[in-house]
Amino acid sequence: MRPRAVRTVVGLLLLVLALPLLTGCGRLSKKEYIKKADAICRQSNTVSAKTPVPDKKNVRATADYLRANATLLIAQADSIDRLKAPKQDQPRLHDVFQRQRDALKVLQDAANQFQLGNTDIAQATANNANTALVEVRGDLQGYGFQDCANQ
Repeated sequence: MRPRAVRTVVGLLLLVLALPLLTGCGRLSKKEYIKKADAICRQSNTVSAKTPVPDKKNVRATADYLRANATLLIAQADSIDRLKAPKQDQPRLHDVFQRQRDALKVLQDAANQFQLGNTDIAQATANNANTALVEVRGDLQGYGFQDCANQ
């Protein structure tokens, strides 16, 4: 092989090896990240929509409903966290999804209070969780999500 051909092959190999570094170590673009995360959220929304909302007078069913939805959405946030977000956006996204998880844990606390019959405490706790979740949805919508911002 000629020296010039060797240099060309070596140059191409170096370019192929450097490409992951230049593109963010396999990280998704913002558009692809949103597309994949929204697909995860769409799937969760479908599962959630199949669960009937119980009568508010049935505290046991309300508690089970809140727990099931919170568990589903925590698992959703965990799945989205496994996606490789754009590096510059990762801290922001991690914060939003962590705040979502925190609010969902508060919602689970509300479910426990409903089940114990502490309906006033349960309602206040659920209201606090819902306020935090509305803020999270606004942040998700501001980033560009559609399905994840409509939960």
